[in-house]
Amino acid sequence: MTSLTNSLTNNSSLRTLNLSDNCDITTAAGWQAFSAVLQSHHSVLETLDLSYIDINDEALNSLTNALVGNNMLRELYLQGTRITTTGWEAFSAVLRSRTSALEKLDLTFSLLNDDTLRSFANALANNNNLKELLITDIDDDYDDITSNGWVAFLPLLCNTSSIMDTYHSNHTLEKLGDRDSEDELPEDVKSLLRLNQENNKSQTARLKIIKTHFSGGDISMHPFKGMDLNALPRAIACMAQDFENNAEGTWGEGFELLYQLSLHMLPELLD
Repeated sequence: MTSLTNSLTNNSSLRTLNLSDNCDITTAAGWQAFSAVLQSHHSVLETLDLSYIDINDEALNSLTNALVGNNMLRELYLQGTRITTTGWEAFSAVLRSRTSALEKLDLTFSLLNDDTLRSFANALANNNNLKELLITDIDDDYDDITSNGWVAFLPLLCNTSSIMDTYHSNHTLEKLGDRDSEDELPEDVKSLLRLNQENNKSQTARLKIIKTHFSGGDISMHPFKGMDLNALPRAIACMAQDFENNAEGTWGEGFELLYQLSLHMLPELLD
């Protein structure tokens, strides 16, 4: 393994490395040496598979330190590991890093629990790159991941505290869990993931704001009060654009928004 790490450290062409099942890195020193590969300015690795190998918290910590500053790796596979909650919480620093370029993280068949999912959800608050976080609950007899873990992603995907909080929510994450865990995801989480997947970030932010703050008959006009009258039409147009009638043929959400604005907001503006 020493010869491999030495070769990889100065390699500037290898983009995919698969060490799953047969990796012989067994010592802390070995993992530190391997992690140096990811820190090398020569590295152009975009895909790394470390699934089903003997990796523990100490080894993951070495990888974490390397990946926090890595801006090349796009896909990381850590399937079937036995990392503890402490190890995963430390690893969440990679998801929190503004340098990280990870777009896909596959942790299927690894030991995870609700605390791990909460730490991941918190870490992804300012992450604009990760699109897929693949997770599955591997223990049928004991539910390490419950609805409490999955629901932690709701405020990440759509923070309802204010319009600006909704605007700054995560509009990047498109896939969470896997086929085996799809039925366990709350419907609200599934709906928000679909919004992220089917629209660009600007459209997604607008749709989330409308659904959260301007849907139904009881619409608050507070966000528009005090706004410069020259900017007001543009703000309203942004909220109402590109809607179509729904499947039942009734007025679309955009028209409903404009209707509610005319009923409730204009009299307040003219006061």
